[in-house]
Amino acid sequence: MTEHPISLTVNGAATRAWVEPRTSLGDFLREDRRLTGLHLACEHGVCGACNVYVDGALSRSCTVLAVACEDLEVATIEAFDDDALMAALRQAFSRAHALQCGYCTPGMLMSARDIVTRFPDADEATIRRELAGNLCRCTGYAGIVRAILDVVQSGAGHRLATPVAAPQPAHGAPAPDSLHPRQAMPASPPEAASAAEPAALDMAAPVDTAGMTRVSRHFDLPVPADRVWDFFGDLPRVSRCMPGMEVEHVEGDRLRGKMTVKAGPIRAVFDAQAHVTRDPAARRGTVHCRGVDRITRTQVVCELGYALADAASDATSVRIDAAFRLAGRLAEFSRADVVQALADQLTARFAANVAHQLTQGDQAPAGAPPDGGELRLPLALLARQFVSTLAARAWRVLRRQPTQRPRNEDES
Repeated sequence: MTEHPISLTVNGAATRAWVEPRTSLGDFLREDRRLTGLHLACEHGVCGACNVYVDGALSRSCTVLAVACEDLEVATIEAFDDDALMAALRQAFSRAHALQCGYCTPGMLMSARDIVTRFPDADEATIRRELAGNLCRCTGYAGIVRAILDVVQSGAGHRLATPVAAPQPAHGAPAPDSLHPRQAMPASPPEAASAAEPAALDMAAPVDTAGMTRVSRHFDLPVPADRVWDFFGDLPRVSRCMPGMEVEHVEGDRLRGKMTVKAGPIRAVFDAQAHVTRDPAARRGTVHCRGVDRITRTQVVCELGYALADAASDATSVRIDAAFRLAGRLAEFSRADVVQALADQLTARFAANVAHQLTQGDQAPAGAPPDGGELRLPLALLARQFVSTLAARAWRVLRRQPTQRPRNEDES
């Protein structure tokens, strides 16, 4: 399988490597970085043994793809060797006999630190609720809850809690320049943007559309094709017609902004970058874009092509062909029925907004379109998908169950 380069910060050390797209963050950290304090157990995001911090937020490393952590900061249990709050928790766990086999303990300590940091005055009910995502087969949880409660009551959450933003490198952490042995990665240029401001897209190489989800849509506009072509060349105006899009910066044929998509209770805000190429002779254009939502750690890579044709003397037919790939927690929503619903909503609202902008003429060239709100996936559709997923998983489990052999009468 093709490997991809990634650049991220692991326990305070700049880390660059080559990984397969399917590699989880947990496998990458254990197998590539040799950070074996992180334990993998269920590998379904249920047990919490693989907890790490990603950009300061507690995350399951088994359900996050390594390629989705581009430009993010990751901290494992090794990063907290000298952390005062973690030291207080380790001592409390020892006093309260809050561990037996110890397999779940690293992930439990990561959750405990998160609880004490977010709830410095937590009571027992709050601690038990927040620990619901961590499983322990040994202790019965009483000692764990008591240990965390002791640290809370000591006031350590107020005195010792520090944000997990730039952890110090753990002992034995890989050197920043430790790369995949098969290929060296070019060094970042001195003028590279900071993590707070995503670097410009490198469009020297085209987007690899192999295996991407594809959708095609078309719509007609009651405006001559020449006017539509000129309008599509005005990136600020076109981007304002995209539902959920908020442009922050435009320079030539590149733009940067935020794209908001709401899927039921989940709201994702993608830091998005795009680069546009146009062919005036054929009246075709292509938009190469990439985005990352730093809350769900979801990345999207997209190639969107558009083509204009004369529908009549004063009308234009617009065809949109899009290919995209999701990686991360929201990749579940890239299923066919959800994609089609999203494509229909996006196309209809974009067409209405473009028509509104064009029919306004020069009266309000910078005016906002009437429908610029976030994209919303229907909750009923998501519910159907969730139920069908559960049913499919249940069926696979039932098929794996061994058939019970009937007992012979002479068997005791």
